[in-house]
Amino acid sequence: MDYRPGSLSELLEQSRQLTNHILPSGVAHVNRGLDQLDAQSKRIVAKSEQKLNATLPHGGVDARTASLLASRGLDPVKVRENLESIDGTQSFERLGALKDTDVEGYLNNEYENIVTVAINETKRDTEVSYRRTFDTLLQNDWDKARRRVLEELGHAEVPWGTQNKNEDGFIPATTALMGSFDALDQQRFFKGGLVAHPRMHAYTSVVMQLNQNRLAKQEFDLAKAYAEVTKREGANIKAFAMFSAVWRLLHLLFTSGRLSHPIFDGRAHSEEFRERVTRVSRTYLERTYRDWISNFVRSRHAVIGGTVSVNAEVKAMLELRLMKNGRWLRELEIIDRQPFWAHAFTLLRSGHVQDAVRYSAKFAHHQSASELHIYLKAWADNSGRLPKELRNRLLQEWNATLRDHELDGNVDPFKFAVYKIVGRCDLMTALRNPLVSNSGEDYVWSMLVLAQEKVLDTDPVQDRLTLRDISLRLQRFDPEHYKSAPMFFQLMCLCGEYELGIAHLLTDGEYAVEAIHYAVACAYHGVLRVPIRQSEITEGGLLLSGRATYPPDHPSHMARSLNFAHLIRHCARGLAKSNTRAALNYIYLLGLFVERGVMQWHLGESAKVSPYNCREYLSLGYSLVRDMVLESRNYESLLGTTPTAGPRVVGEIEQHQALLHIDTANEFHRLIVAEIAKQADKNGMFMDAVRIYHLSGHYDEAVDLLSRQLSESLIQHRYRETTGASILDENSAAADNATKMALETASYYESQPAIRTKISPVSQQTCLTLAHLVRAMDMFDREMYREGLAILQETHLIPVLADMDQIQHKAQEFRQLTEVVASVMPDILLEAIKALSQLYSRNKDGQELKEQARALTLYAGCLQYRISSDTVSRINQEYAKMG
Repeated sequence: MDYRPGSLSELLEQSRQLTNHILPSGVAHVNRGLDQLDAQSKRIVAKSEQKLNATLPHGGVDARTASLLASRGLDPVKVRENLESIDGTQSFERLGALKDTDVEGYLNNEYENIVTVAINETKRDTEVSYRRTFDTLLQNDWDKARRRVLEELGHAEVPWGTQNKNEDGFIPATTALMGSFDALDQQRFFKGGLVAHPRMHAYTSVVMQLNQNRLAKQEFDLAKAYAEVTKREGANIKAFAMFSAVWRLLHLLFTSGRLSHPIFDGRAHSEEFRERVTRVSRTYLERTYRDWISNFVRSRHAVIGGTVSVNAEVKAMLELRLMKNGRWLRELEIIDRQPFWAHAFTLLRSGHVQDAVRYSAKFAHHQSASELHIYLKAWADNSGRLPKELRNRLLQEWNATLRDHELDGNVDPFKFAVYKIVGRCDLMTALRNPLVSNSGEDYVWSMLVLAQEKVLDTDPVQDRLTLRDISLRLQRFDPEHYKSAPMFFQLMCLCGEYELGIAHLLTDGEYAVEAIHYAVACAYHGVLRVPIRQSEITEGGLLLSGRATYPPDHPSHMARSLNFAHLIRHCARGLAKSNTRAALNYIYLLGLFVERGVMQWHLGESAKVSPYNCREYLSLGYSLVRDMVLESRNYESLLGTTPTAGPRVVGEIEQHQALLHIDTANEFHRLIVAEIAKQADKNGMFMDAVRIYHLSGHYDEAVDLLSRQLSESLIQHRYRETTGASILDENSAAADNATKMALETASYYESQPAIRTKISPVSQQTCLTLAHLVRAMDMFDREMYREGLAILQETHLIPVLADMDQIQHKAQEFRQLTEVVASVMPDILLEAIKALSQLYSRNKDGQELKEQARALTLYAGCLQYRISSDTVSRINQEYAKMG
């Protein structure tokens, strides 16, 4: 189709014809521009406003609107003019469309949009975070309150229990013992269980003696003292032998020299500590085996000979064990009619290494034993390591003749054991022959004698065996695999895993008391790893796992820590109701975990720095002490007293303040006494708070507390429900016994010159003024208006005459009033003018009363910015009633 556009006029005519079918033919067309339409609209609006103003009074304001504004003291016409003068066009920036080429405008717009979105998202995220945090804190507070209630009822959620196991039955390295006893154990352990426990009293006496030695800065052999308790109470302990053995082990560890605690992450400290544990555990097992040999031989009345020697006892024991019908067992290799390898191994097992070297030298001429003397001497001289050349020679012989022949009867099992130990062969396998290793102690010793904490760079992975590896092997099985909880505990102590052993022992309610005091001993001697983060101390479980201590290519070992604070908290609360002094002595143990060189006497004279530096333990200790005092309410004996004449009588806690690292009396007051008083006041125990300050001799704080109580009673009086109820009326709903006691205490202080001289003049005057105001309010409540006004005038707080100079002077004095007095003055002024109004209504000729009321009204007007406008209005209304 050939289409050619015409002129512009033709196009305009065609466009007009497009709307012919829409618009009716009788409707006139509007041919005006936008400017003309805008001007015409404004003229129409102006005409309508003129007509509206002509019909409305007050300058075009509706009558009801004018009446409302007038009642508030506003001129309707002026308000309208002010509103019309506001130019809204200047309030906002006019927006215009951006041109496509306006890059700067586009960037500014995008920047503003980004900022706006960021602000809105931040507001939204802040609100969400606030709500989440609020819910979390609320839940935490509820959990704490719930646990506390359950503990008081004897159904506490105790912090120890059964362990979590994985599918293989192993104990995961990240296990945290956070379960609980069953209901029976909870009842037994917390419903007076600690007090009623047959051994608890004996253990508690040891803790008290420990704290006395700490105060005197004297060493105390805690393991020995606990061992004596175990021995004395052994008839009541099923696992008496095991517990006695562990105490001997710990005593050997604690007395073998200064300890470096493993809480440090430093490799040197950890290796030094583990070397000590390995050496001590091995020595303990060797001594135990040596004692067993002597007892075994003597119990069988064996013939030893004239002089009792190590070799004679070993020979007699071997004859009793390994000889039947006068002949040695066929598995043994006999050299010169002696079981050479069995004798040499027994000497090593009992710790007689040098005797074993000498014994092997006697048989060096024999072909089968010729090499052993060389190996043993080099092994003994090099701290359990053979030189590389000798070890390679031994390994060749081991691989050729011994390695796979432990149980087939072709090789002497004791020769197999000796070569394995001296050459550190096949570290991943244990001795399995029952003639050599037939008990848990034998197994652990055989591993300890192979262990080397200092791993050389040249050592292959298969030649690395440390104390941690031994611990991991023992933990591969469920603790229930062992015969009893004490047995697993003993094995863990041999490996230095005191935290895991104690936590498991606590799962058996029968031995929980022993577990607590093993933890105390380990903590005192600095071998117990404890958490140092506040969240772990307060909220964590009993056994907490730390980071892995091995590189990724080695079996992972988790450094566990025992929540000693958690344990002490539950122990102290269990004892608090029946024996507060004993409970406090356990709390004092938390002071062990703070860095104070002068307090570390138990580590030896050369010790200057404690391995711990965690003041969170002190904070927890202070909190527990305060709780114990408030629960017992035995303030005199625990906090001490300050008589008006004579020296201060020191209380139980102040005597032991050094154990919690409190050095001065001011520190003790700030950290303990003042906080106890604040908590008592917060809990509604007002008179207890005053009593605490009084006993400590801080009368100023006691008076300030009395003043605050009197002030609060006056403020609360305005909300009384019963009209005419006295502030001191015991039968009234507004009665407040605390107010009466506050008045009595204030009067007592006023009558005691020795106390009054120790109170600051400001505090003393404030309390005296408030006491007068309370009594005046009491008179007003009893409708004894003249007596109340007389008491009020004695305070010199209000003007008596309508003299502006006097009124201005009183207004200036108002600024000098303390907050507790100034806050009650509006109520006092209102009650005073009500009293004057009542008296005036009874005596119409009382011009003096009206003069006083006028003075009060003017005085209130001068204080209009210091008291509420509502109070000023009510005072004016009362004055207006007097005519």
